[in-house]
Amino acid sequence: MKKSNIIVICVGLIIIIASFIFSFMFYKSLNHLIIYAKKDSYAYKYAKKNLIRTFEISDSDKDKFNLRLEDFKYDIKDNEVTITKYEGDSVELVIPSSIEGKKVTNVKGSAIPNHVETLVIPKTVNKLKKEDFTTVTIKCYKNSYCTSLKNEEELDVVYINDSETYYFNNLNHEFTYNIGKDGLTITNYIGKDELVIIPEQINGKKVVSLKFDGSNVVGMYIPSTVKSISGDITSSIVNKYFITTSIILIISFIIFVLTNIFSKVNKLVDLVYRMPQYIVSILYLGLISYIMHLMRTNPISYNKYIIYSIIAGLVYVLISVVLGKVHKTNKEFDKQIKDTGSFIREANGLIEDLKIEDFDDVKEALKYSDPVSIDDVKELEIQIIKLIRTKSDKEEIMTLINKRNRIIKECK
Repeated sequence: MKKSNIIVICVGLIIIIASFIFSFMFYKSLNHLIIYAKKDSYAYKYAKKNLIRTFEISDSDKDKFNLRLEDFKYDIKDNEVTITKYEGDSVELVIPSSIEGKKVTNVKGSAIPNHVETLVIPKTVNKLKKEDFTTVTIKCYKNSYCTSLKNEEELDVVYINDSETYYFNNLNHEFTYNIGKDGLTITNYIGKDELVIIPEQINGKKVVSLKFDGSNVVGMYIPSTVKSISGDITSSIVNKYFITTSIILIISFIIFVLTNIFSKVNKLVDLVYRMPQYIVSILYLGLISYIMHLMRTNPISYNKYIIYSIIAGLVYVLISVVLGKVHKTNKEFDKQIKDTGSFIREANGLIEDLKIEDFDDVKEALKYSDPVSIDDVKELEIQIIKLIRTKSDKEEIMTLINKRNRIIKECK
């Protein structure tokens, strides 16, 4: 392999290695993702296995993340919300304090299914139809309205203790899910928060599996109920990008090497002819590295950037084929071109040796003749030499010299 080829391939190797290092650094950082979980949970072990940064949640802090979401139907009137229906399975049902930025002030008795044993109401609720809630235990903060309910003999009312933690912003409006035999699988997160708390339950059913695109999330609490993580959640999406970018970079480098390794550079003119190919090759690897960078930073457009890399490879191969043909044509033309100093010297030498008179015009024409020659004028040159040897008509010789020059000029 020629030195120039080795230099170009080494430059390409440096570009590829730099891209690999950058990809691996990105893989290690995992888009700054942190998983919050209990140490003995599946999520914590999953994070460690996949090199995801973790934050251990202690038992004393667990209640701060104990999120149980519910789906409700409701009516809004006069900037107040009334819960009209609940179809979940929760035995202890927590009513949200607000929906769509408006206070929840009432719950219809018909909205509460028979399996609900405890109804936890926020401070905003103050319009319950008391006779509709005689079959459930009502838990509420100790305030004037809660006290008035507790004073009703037919109602079972319990104050919320300071040790109890309830999350009253529990309306499910950020997760979609599928219901399975063992529990719920979260299939999509449609919220915009970068710090996400995965609920333990939705509508009274345990969340046991995650399968959604979490590429834009930088922090995520995953409860101990989760026993499966798949799809494009957390590290798997980054793993996929790292593997994909690695494969594309390797394939691109192989194409790059194969395109350049077989080029023969024997002369300086060959190196000049090959220079456009070398430049295009380096630009190709640079473009692939940039596309891979865009893929890492824009994971939503993952498939689009794969297509871009394929197109870039096809265009590079096409350009290389065209440049190869141009190079071959130039070399073939170069082979046809030779130094014709010998022809001019031979012709002038014959005129001098033969002491041909009145050939000054011929000598002048030879002096300013094209300094190169091609195969197309070889026969003309032989004929010119013969005519000089035989001291033929100089007008004919002049005509042949002019014809020779014209042909060479047209070929150039």
